[in-house]
Amino acid sequence: MQTLMVAVVSLFVLSIALAAYAFVGYPLLTFVLAAIARRRVAKAPIEPTVTFIISAYNEERVIADKIAETLQLDYPRDKLEIIVASDGSTDRTDEIVRSFADQGVRLVRTEGRLGKTATLNAAVAASTGEIIVCSDATSRYNRGAIRELVANFADPQVGGVCGRVLYEYGNSMLARGFKLYQAFVVRQRMNESRFGQQTQLSGAIHAIRREDYVPCPPEISTEEWNALHIALHGRRSVYEPDATALEESRHRPAAEFRSRVRMALQCFAFTWYSLRHGLRRTTLLYHFQNISGKVIRWLLPFNLAVLLVTSAILAAYSAAAMAVALVLWSAAALALLGIAFPKAGGKVPGLPLLSFFAIVMCAFAVAWFKLWFGRQAASWEPERGV
Repeated sequence: MQTLMVAVVSLFVLSIALAAYAFVGYPLLTFVLAAIARRRVAKAPIEPTVTFIISAYNEERVIADKIAETLQLDYPRDKLEIIVASDGSTDRTDEIVRSFADQGVRLVRTEGRLGKTATLNAAVAASTGEIIVCSDATSRYNRGAIRELVANFADPQVGGVCGRVLYEYGNSMLARGFKLYQAFVVRQRMNESRFGQQTQLSGAIHAIRREDYVPCPPEISTEEWNALHIALHGRRSVYEPDATALEESRHRPAAEFRSRVRMALQCFAFTWYSLRHGLRRTTLLYHFQNISGKVIRWLLPFNLAVLLVTSAILAAYSAAAMAVALVLWSAAALALLGIAFPKAGGKVPGLPLLSFFAIVMCAFAVAWFKLWFGRQAASWEPERGV
């Protein structure tokens, strides 16, 4: 019995420590490192050839506006190649893209619903630019975004650049929670870029040197994959807040949950690859950032489950454990109530963020379960704005 209690206490303390590090310790550490160990980027107004790839699946509603907007971006037209990568679209997306052929817009289509990653691989293989810019069909770039991205490549140590994604949030409880979460993420990414590098590049807006692009397995997201291979090539990925892409946030918990499960499946599949290859061939700094900012966060569902169970067991023996148990179980109950009754929950301070966090943790747990049973990420189904 004593041995069992020692194990329970050890798990309880370890779970608290990991949660505290994920939510407080590492974010604070990024602030400190950004202040004392800042690495400058030698930016300059260069104009390399650029391939701008728009990933699309059944985007007839927005694709014409996206192409027209891309044609108006502030970059020399003779140095800008525009490709729409269509993942087997079944609506009028491809037809609309072909109508821009006389303006130099190319269509690269894959058959069989291979997924966003495989379609992007095909588009890159068909491209010619020195720099590859990846965009979603719904992402609205600021006019100078390409110039802001490529200016970072004047520094030979830079292999990838991640732009800043802005959102039209709306007033739903989910959107309000996501807004708070996004503010936290953006600040952490800016700090990481200042002292180290990005371990993830936004699918909506990022650029990579052609020589650093490695075809990505279809079950893995290019966002983490590209950042890893840039590090494997001895370069770093940086964050460029002046290159922006405007998106519309999701408003329904079910849509957010489905999207998070799909993204998590790709991230978790990447985890094993990054740990296996990154340890041997990347810098300790990259691996420290990857584990601290990604892997530990992806394992949080298990960590929080252990914390809930052990705190409940120890509540009968310790006032501190009882306090932790009351806080955790109350927070879980409130988060579920907020999801079930979003209109009422939106009026409670802090509940939108708590409910959004609960959706993400549940999605992570489901993704781990699916991965355990051999499931891969489903085909890409855009759900922005629903």
